[in-house]
Amino acid sequence: MILERNGIAFRLALLAFLLMFVISTPVSGAQHEYQEQAVVDKEEEPAEEPPEVDLSKSISRISYAMGYKIGDMFQNLKLTIIPDAVLKGMYDARKNIRPALTKAEIKLILRDPKRYMIEDIESVAQKNEVEENLFLQANAKREGVVTLDSGLQYSVMRSGTGKKPKSSDLVKINYKGRTLKGYVFDNTYIKGEPSKLAITSLLPGMAEALLLMQEGAKWEIYLPNALAYGNQGPMAGQALIFEVELLEVMP
Repeated sequence: MILERNGIAFRLALLAFLLMFVISTPVSGAQHEYQEQAVVDKEEEPAEEPPEVDLSKSISRISYAMGYKIGDMFQNLKLTIIPDAVLKGMYDARKNIRPALTKAEIKLILRDPKRYMIEDIESVAQKNEVEENLFLQANAKREGVVTLDSGLQYSVMRSGTGKKPKSSDLVKINYKGRTLKGYVFDNTYIKGEPSKLAITSLLPGMAEALLLMQEGAKWEIYLPNALAYGNQGPMAGQALIFEVELLEVMP
């Protein structure tokens, strides 16, 4: 059945589809780890908190529930959205304001949003590669920094005296990971307990460094993109810096 774009049938079908899409996406509330203390890039301003909403009315509760489901869907899919742009698009459509994009552009974008995301990722990756090369070249000249054949760089913050892990071992480690701009994206010290991880499950650069460390050692390691997340994962296309402390080797 072909639906007319401006017809009632089309609008009802579209609304039904959106509701079905929202409702059918499971909320992973139990899986969420709500961060109590946000770590913000020094070069970025903290995101403005949305205003408090009165949820005493049914329409407000429905609106909030749908908004939460949509936000949860994006969170689960690891997609980044610009909330202000989403709200602007909704406002313009609801008030019948001329859209900032042409209808043809909107149709093209929504037909294949992944292509646009890939283009953005590739553009950012190229910029990150330039920054990575400049950083690693300068970092290699710093006193105490060792550069391995793989491209991994490290400096010893504290030497260890215990045993070295094997690739088949589990390790108990503390670590803090940050980007070249200083954004801290993971920190076991804040979480209050170390992580127990299999060497084989770690980022290639992290695994390589740990296999050279002894229990009790603390290093700062510098991972080129290829030894970090590569072009996948939450820190795709970026060189990363970790402070890593090997607490215990667990066979």
